[in-house]
Amino acid sequence: MINTIKFELYDPVDAGEDWAVDNNYGVNAVEIYIDGEPLLDMLRRFEIPYYISKGIKIDTRKLLHGHLDPKTLYFYLSDALEEGSYSNLYGAFLFSCSSCGDPGCNGAIVHITGDDGFVYWKDFEHSHWDDISYDLSFTFEKAQYEAALSELQSMIPRTERTDCLKMWKTIKKSRRYAYQSRHYKRSRASRDE
Repeated sequence: MINTIKFELYDPVDAGEDWAVDNNYGVNAVEIYIDGEPLLDMLRRFEIPYYISKGIKIDTRKLLHGHLDPKTLYFYLSDALEEGSYSNLYGAFLFSCSSCGDPGCNGAIVHITGDDGFVYWKDFEHSHWDDISYDLSFTFEKAQYEAALSELQSMIPRTERTDCLKMWKTIKKSRRYAYQSRHYKRSRASRDE
């Protein structure tokens, strides 16, 4: 199956991500969509049962990872296709820790390879829990993948945090995570006053 990938600017403070709110983070982040679904939702389907099986108490209404800014995400993804680079050898960070924002603390990693026609994402890993098994792999047409990476690169100058909700469109209900609904209503109400 051939998959599609898309990147979209995301305001982590407005969305209420702990690491961004706690630090009053001044940079936009990026949501990764594969076949129209947030990649983070896919990872949750493997992570939540893992945490429950280990007896780890988590708030399933909150994100388990934080989003990376465009510059950082672009670096990891483009570096992964460079033979012998760190991201090529050890995997590219896709997300960071939801509490501190450090990809190495509680992030998600993917191993990326490519050939003349396709780019492959496989062997997903958690940067802290090495025994989580993600049954995920994706195949992208190289032209579509490179176009999406180019779009991601074009987001870098717009890295400084702006109110994405006002700038583009209201977050669709399907794009919000459960915990964001409460925060979104509060932030909209205070903004409208």
